[in-house]
Amino acid sequence: MASEDVPRRVLVVEDDPVVRRLLRLRLHRAGLSVSIAACGEDAIALCKRAPDSFHLLVTDGVMPGMDGFELARYFIRFAPDTRVILISGFLHHFISRPDIPENIHAFFEKPFNPDEIIAKVQELLGSAV
Repeated sequence: MASEDVPRRVLVVEDDPVVRRLLRLRLHRAGLSVSIAACGEDAIALCKRAPDSFHLLVTDGVMPGMDGFELARYFIRFAPDTRVILISGFLHHFISRPDIPENIHAFFEKPFNPDEIIAKVQELLGSAV
């Protein structure tokens, strides 16, 4: 992972532009370098350009095309140290599945409290955030 003087990099993948902007703003205020994508395919394109550049992926669970589980599995293969937080309005659909990817470290149900996500990000990435 990055040294303490280099901001941690987070990729936010969310199809709702309001939620995407909220997460980007709050994570940036917490001292993180934030990239955004509107769908899984865009996130994969960013990852392919720099596979080890993201420390954390915050992704919606349900999006057009690729869902959050599929995206987490992609990151296991191509950026295995990237941790994942999954957010969804249909959380019950995800947490009851037996095939939860090992890199998903937290689930948040929409609507969520941004402060709780920031606290989880700090826990996952360390207090240097």
